[in-house]
Amino acid sequence: DEKVHLVVCVHGLEGNSGDLRLLRTYLELALPGAKMDFLMSEQNQENTFDDLETMTKYLIKEINTHCETYGIDPGRISFIGHSLGNLIVRSTVAHEDFKPYRDKLYTYLSLSGPHLGTLYNSSGLVNMGLWIMQKWKKSGSLLQLSLKDHSDLRKTFLYQLSKKPSLENFKNILLVASPQDRYVPFHS
Repeated sequence: DEKVHLVVCVHGLEGNSGDLRLLRTYLELALPGAKMDFLMSEQNQENTFDDLETMTKYLIKEINTHCETYGIDPGRISFIGHSLGNLIVRSTVAHEDFKPYRDKLYTYLSLSGPHLGTLYNSSGLVNMGLWIMQKWKKSGSLLQLSLKDHSDLRKTFLYQLSKKPSLENFKNILLVASPQDRYVPFHS
């Protein structure tokens, strides 16, 4: 009896659970008969300006609740993240509360993920917009994304996250970005 492959889709800043639905449809069409279950994350829809640690805890709780509610014991877990959602995914995988699932990690698809933050974004207009949003919304996530959550770069959330084991737990990793993306620097 083949176990379910759980695919968790995590939206970005000010996104919603429907943002990655087209990708879900493509996967279902490309893999007919595959025993997959999709969790289109919605727990952070109203919270994307919170700090990343808070959103991480919400996503872990959502995964646990989803598995309990639907009686799923996944054989594989894959993640698809968009933009800020990728940092939530990486933080989730590295979190101690996610440890029981780590040996089930299979594929990670990152779409325009700001893995290195936005500190060196070349667009002055975007930088100004992010600064205004951070001040207006009192956004912990934008502060962390710009590596301004601590005066010492080595103590910022993203730097600390880079030191934690996470990506090496996946069997497959695909990072997709575009040089035309004005929000997430291509190098990031």
